[in-house]
Amino acid sequence: MQKTNPNNKKESLLLNLAFNLILPILLLRKGDGWFGSQLADSIGVENNDPKIAGIILITALAFPLGYGIRDFFVRQKFNVVSVLGFVSVLFTGGIGLLELSAHLFAVKEAALPAIIAVILIFYRNNKNSLTRTFLYNPDVLRVDLVQIALRERGNEDKFEKLLGKCSWWLAASFILSSALNYILARAIVTTEPADNKTLYNEEVGEMMGWSFPIIAIPCMLITILVLWRLFAGIKKLSGLSPEDLVSQKATNE
Repeated sequence: MQKTNPNNKKESLLLNLAFNLILPILLLRKGDGWFGSQLADSIGVENNDPKIAGIILITALAFPLGYGIRDFFVRQKFNVVSVLGFVSVLFTGGIGLLELSAHLFAVKEAALPAIIAVILIFYRNNKNSLTRTFLYNPDVLRVDLVQIALRERGNEDKFEKLLGKCSWWLAASFILSSALNYILARAIVTTEPADNKTLYNEEVGEMMGWSFPIIAIPCMLITILVLWRLFAGIKKLSGLSPEDLVSQKATNE
């Protein structure tokens, strides 16, 4: 009988997104205006000194890095969102700090979801696949109950094929996100960081604002469709109702 790990606590989705994505990106966009003058005075440099941007970048990186380390020790597993958040913040801040091209920013925006899509496809049959992390998660679903029901009905192989199909659908949503990210970044972020870093940051912020209605909503709809297909497949293969599937840890919290 498998023992429950007392350290395997339920992860807060809100804290996960806040520390790994929202707060770091917000700090990169607004940090100079919020704390730039105070930082310049405290270390004795001009307001536009590159050291200010460097300090803000390091502080922003500390959020996903710290959360990922804490999550590893508390839940004894690597946090994929922390890794992606760290890489995203590093490249986003680094492009502005090093005054690289705006086109490179568009490539970065397209590369991250494309990498996730590749991981989803190539590791779709892995026990630690991103599909299981995103959708078939024991913090949300009663995975143990589903596995017992599938085993009793002899449908474990069919369920693995269902998860594989869901991986392809999720990968398609990230491929769509990759293409839309690139198009949006090229259309809005046109100022080179070396020419006008302030305007460049404003354009990046504007792009992030447009990314929700243009990118996030279509991808969210695809994800909802995938989740619906997964629930329908689980119900068909295991005989469990949607009410049976929801983890009591999720409902209690």
